[in-house]
Amino acid sequence: MDKNTKIIAGLLAAIVTVFVVVVVITATAMKKDEEPTTAATQAPTVTVAPDVTTTPTTTETTVPPTPLSELILGQWTDSANMSGYAFYADGTVEMTYVNLTVPVINIPINGVSKGTYTLEGDKLTTKFSIYSATIENKYTVKVENNSLSMKDHEDGETATYQRAAAPVTTVQPNTNPVSDIDDIVGSWVNDNATVRYAFNDDGTLKVTFSDAKVASISTSVLNGVYTGVYLTDGSSVIIQFTVNGQKITQRCDFSVAKNTLSLTDETGNTNLYVREGTSIVTPGGGTLVGKWEDSAAMSGYEFKEGGVVVITYVNLTVPVVNIPINGSFTGSYSVSGGKLTVSYSIYGNSMVETYEYSVNGNSLTLKASDGNISTYIKK
Repeated sequence: MDKNTKIIAGLLAAIVTVFVVVVVITATAMKKDEEPTTAATQAPTVTVAPDVTTTPTTTETTVPPTPLSELILGQWTDSANMSGYAFYADGTVEMTYVNLTVPVINIPINGVSKGTYTLEGDKLTTKFSIYSATIENKYTVKVENNSLSMKDHEDGETATYQRAAAPVTTVQPNTNPVSDIDDIVGSWVNDNATVRYAFNDDGTLKVTFSDAKVASISTSVLNGVYTGVYLTDGSSVIIQFTVNGQKITQRCDFSVAKNTLSLTDETGNTNLYVREGTSIVTPGGGTLVGKWEDSAAMSGYEFKEGGVVVITYVNLTVPVVNIPINGSFTGSYSVSGGKLTVSYSIYGNSMVETYEYSVNGNSLTLKASDGNISTYIKK
């Protein structure tokens, strides 16, 4: 190999060596750049949150409206304080009247009458009795701001009442002067037996005149039996009956003492009446007062001193009513000339029964006007 060739070969070798070194250095640098940064040398990444104000999340609670069946509970009165209602949670209702004339009865009412009610949606039905009349009314009702409106389905009239007290859930004692038995119940006769009053516990009344001269009623002598109604108002009694087509209404102060009834009318005139039937000694020598029951235990009488009688039926069909009767009914009785007259009322039907009777020991015999004879044993 000549000298020039050796020089060229050396230069080429040097160039290749330099190229290899450069490539190695470059590859090493690239490798270092690709290696992961350690936690000690890596700078933390900071994320800046946006400037937003956070609003707390709230859950809305929907309160259901109070049902009408609860809103109606309590005491209500009209603007004139002439009438009112008290509704109780057990379905009872009390109606209060202050000198108010009620349809069907048509005489001024004072007092409280207890009944029942039902409520379906906004449809209210009330039912109660005064005397022998059952009164049922239907209304559409609404309660707003302690105001109760009641639209009558029959006449379309709407009555409004204001809440008089907080709602109540217990039944109050019945202080009903219309139906409560008091001392006036029984049969009463004046001293010359020309006027008799028979007061029944259901508010019905029988007045008997025997050649009676009653100036406030008629200019002629009165004879006959007249039925009517009555109510007590404190120490007063209101009596109403019809004589020869004329409606008679009497208001009297009354008192009862030692089987004597005192009636003082509005003019100040006072009449005295004695209870009939006090300690009656019957034909046969026995006493009528006491409890009597038939052999089948289907009917019975309890004659009390003062002309009061309680008649009891056990699933017995009674003439006039013609349906099986169960229960007790208070009326009046009187005796005259060996005859016993019993007066009472069943479901609005006036019953008057007259018997020939006798008491022998513990046996009471009653002979009806049709000849039928019944025997009762003393209890």
